[in-house]
This record gives sequence, structure tokens and C-alpha cells, in this order.
Amino acid sequence: MDLRGLEAFCTLARTLNFRSAAAELGVSQPAFSIRIARLEDELGMRLFDRSRAGVSLLETGRQFLPHARDLLERSAFVRESAASIASGLSGQIRIGYTPVSFIGDVPKLLRDFASLRPDVRLELKEGLSAEIEDGVATGRLDAGFVHPLTAAPNLQLHPISRASYVNVLPSDHPYADRKSIRVADLAREEFVLVERRTGPFIYDRIIAMCTKAGFSPRIRQEVGNSIAVLGLIGAGHGVGFVISSMKQLGRGDVAFIPVEGKSPELPLALAWHPAKTSAVLEGFVQFVKSKSPQKKG
Repeated sequence: MDLRGLEAFCTLARTLNFRSAAAELGVSQPAFSIRIARLEDELGMRLFDRSRAGVSLLETGRQFLPHARDLLERSAFVRESAASIASGLSGQIRIGYTPVSFIGDVPKLLRDFASLRPDVRLELKEGLSAEIEDGVATGRLDAGFVHPLTAAPNLQLHPISRASYVNVLPSDHPYADRKSIRVADLAREEFVLVERRTGPFIYDRIIAMCTKAGFSPRIRQEVGNSIAVLGLIGAGHGVGFVISSMKQLGRGDVAFIPVEGKSPELPLALAWHPAKTSAVLEGFVQFVKSKSPQKKG
């Protein structure tokens, strides 16, 4: 159904004057009359009574009028929605995140973006960094907060931060009151580490750091995430390393001690596929870039 015909019908129903209605829509009177005639032919019924006395709306026209107005309103809504999507003001973004990426500034980034673009729906999915990279590369995700790329080097990155690792000890450990600690001082300790499958980048660097300090770490247990590392260390099951921002979790059963010299760092970046972008995703990427200049944390 031609929306121009509906628009002509609603205008004529209000003005009941062909000349005025045509002028209001900016068309000639003959062209306007053709729109009305075509609409009536398409509907299979007359809508107006035309006589020397003027134009009046027939009963068929009165009953059809609310439906015509509803169709025009819906059409306007669809056009506005399409324009909003095209401009990046509405739509959906599927974002992957690692558990450790949410210990820091990422939740605030997402909250601030949602406040700025309330009509953009953020669908969040948790996973390991390599899983998120694969999701972005294959199109299952639009973007992701990841750590160093391991599986999909074709993705585009914006660095967000680099988090330094600190030593974690039980709060009653003899070294718990130290201002800093040498890695070599931990040679006789048992370690709790996040398993290599979860974080190969950091796992290898922790092992290399211990090796450089002159010992091979005795690993008591490997776990799936840093929260479990803190729990086991708090229970007295050994020592380990986590990113410094985990201090904000406020656990009283563990102590966080800076490592003397250079400790491993965990980079965090936003990843997206440059060939699978959209206006709404571009808006999100630009927002993250503006709010997260690379920093250490």
C-alpha cells in the first residue's frame, strides 16, 4: 500500500478540501486526486463523497481513518528506528569479556556507554580470552575485552590497560607485612596458579620469572580463575600471583605484596573485526577509545 495515498487520505479527511490538502502536501491538485483515486481502487471502496456542495467523508472513510493514521505512525516509527540504527544510536552489540577484565574499569565503561546510548542493548558473554577472540573473528561476538591475542591475529585492538602482578600470601605468613618481596624469597613455597589453559600468557611469564630467580616453582594446585587463587591462598594452601587491582576485593585473609624488580603484566584490550563492523559498534569502539587511554593498573 502506497504511503503517499494514505497520507493524502488523512490530509483530505482533515481539511475536506482538495486544493488545501494538495497545497499542504506540496503537490498539484490533479496529482493529489490521482493518489486518492488509486487508494480507493486498491481498497475497493469509496472513501469520500464528492459533490458540488463539497467533500465529505463517507462512513467507509470514517471507519478506515484510524487504521490509516496507525499505519502512518508505524511507518514513521520504522523510519526513525532505521535512522537511529544507521546512526549508531540504537541496536545491539554482543560483547565478550573475561572474568578478570571485570576487576577494573570495564564495568564502568559499559555503564557509562549504556547511559549515553540507552537504546543500544549490550549483550554480555563471559569466556576465556581465546574463546572471545574466536567469537569476534567468526562473528558470534561483535567485540570483546581480551588479553594478548593468541588465536586471531586478524582482529583490530585498542589497548586499555596493563595490570601488574603482585605476590599473594596468607595474611599470617611471615612475609605478609613486607613492603615488597624478592621472587627468590619464595623458592621454598608451594604455589597456587591459574591453569595454563586459562591464561597461557601469564602462566608462562610467572614460570619464567621464577626460573630467572633461580628456582622452579613447586605447584600445589592449578585452578580456573584468580578468585579461586585468592580463596586457596587464604585457606593456607600456598602463595601465588594476581593482578594488583584484585586488592580492591578487600579480602582480609590474604596479603598483596609488590614484587621487587619487573613483574609480569596482563594487557587488556578491546578487540573487534574491522570487516564486520556497524554504526553502533563503531560508536562503541570510539567511546572506549575516548574513555580508556592505555594506562597501567
